[in-house]
Amino acid sequence: MKMLIEDVDFYYFKDLLNAGKRYCEAGKHKDSIPLFTRAIERGWEGAEIYYCRGLAYSRTNKKKLAIADYDKAIEIDPSYLDAYFEKASCLRRFRKFEDAIVEFSTVIKIDKDYGEAYFWRAFCYFRLSRFKEAIADFTIALNILRGKGYDARIFAYRGYSYIELGEWEKGIENLDKAISVGKENNYFVISDFKMRALAYEKLGNKEKAEEDFKTVKIIENRKDNYELYKLYPELLLHNRFSMNHI
Repeated sequence: MKMLIEDVDFYYFKDLLNAGKRYCEAGKHKDSIPLFTRAIERGWEGAEIYYCRGLAYSRTNKKKLAIADYDKAIEIDPSYLDAYFEKASCLRRFRKFEDAIVEFSTVIKIDKDYGEAYFWRAFCYFRLSRFKEAIADFTIALNILRGKGYDARIFAYRGYSYIELGEWEKGIENLDKAISVGKENNYFVISDFKMRALAYEKLGNKEKAEEDFKTVKIIENRKDNYELYKLYPELLLHNRFSMNHI
């Protein structure tokens, strides 16, 4: 059977795409970028190639280039869910939380069961001190993602949000659950104990508050546990008291 030139080009582009993906899977994102770029320069205009290069740019901390590629992927395919999500994630890492919320909201509009989008939109709301909206999204995220590795941080950030709103009992209830999950997995987040201690103080329970403060000192003195954060290292942002309530 005679092979058309278009067929030759297609297989050539697919080879470049697949080779680039293999580099990414091996963690060699920098090496994948020239392959994706070569395919684009030779005329490949598919949404996937821009999305893949965007991922590679993102993983090599070239967030502006990543966002530009995600935008191109979305322009080609306006239903490209993962492109919206990754663009939102880049914006979040830039701390452009308002813009990230818009993109996460688009993901949710396309797929109302996309639990990670609710989780990260909630995180953006939290960073903007929009605590009621954060609580609502964390609750939805928990319903979708329960048992998938997000439970501890959902409980923790929902607890922080309640404490920021002065709802001490609900804050403690959520932080109890976050700490319990952490203990089951042998890791501790120091701010969970600090924030729970703050809530106990506000409720006048000095004994419980002091117990948590002692735990904080123990964790601080153990370098192997200090701020150990297995699941989401980039969320290590809250080794602090809530300044609103001190």
